[in-house]
Amino acid sequence: MTLNLKIVVTAAGLALAAGIVAVAGVGAQTLQTLKVNGPIYKEIVDGKDLIADILPPPLYLIESYALANEVFVHPDTAAVNIPRFDVLKTLYEERREYWKNSTLPDALRAKLYDEVIAKGDRYWSTLQNEVKPALSAGDASAVTPILSRLKVEFHDHETSVNQLVTMASDYLVSRESYAAAESSSRELLVLTLGLL
Repeated sequence: MTLNLKIVVTAAGLALAAGIVAVAGVGAQTLQTLKVNGPIYKEIVDGKDLIADILPPPLYLIESYALANEVFVHPDTAAVNIPRFDVLKTLYEERREYWKNSTLPDALRAKLYDEVIAKGDRYWSTLQNEVKPALSAGDASAVTPILSRLKVEFHDHETSVNQLVTMASDYLVSRESYAAAESSSRELLVLTLGLL
């Protein structure tokens, strides 16, 4: 009877140890799959990057600027392009609101609101209140000086956008490095605890 009890206790201990190792292994494998820079993360990033590459972002005003210039050069596009300004302005406003509740660090948030959006607001004011009515009227002599001012406002905005892109890229690199280091230390902890 003693021998059987020993065998049962040993078998139960081995089964428990195997279960703990299995749980630790599955946990570590799950962390590897779901971690920052892991396969699923890369799929998500690729999807977001694809959309960012094929669509002009609403806070970068290049599409509205191109459409305004196209209407000036090709007045026959006015019926299609001018209503598009309102759509783009709505998208701009939606993204402007979205970023108010973000987790951006203060430096990025300040650059976004104090420069990119502030300059974008000036640009949109000129486009909606001056360029759009002049384009709608088909008055080329009135449009020319306004488009010159819009050009300056657009490029001023573009400079701030490019600076923010650099800042955001640096921020992402630092966050990915932090996440990778944190993930490695947590994986080691899970593995160590699983072996105990």
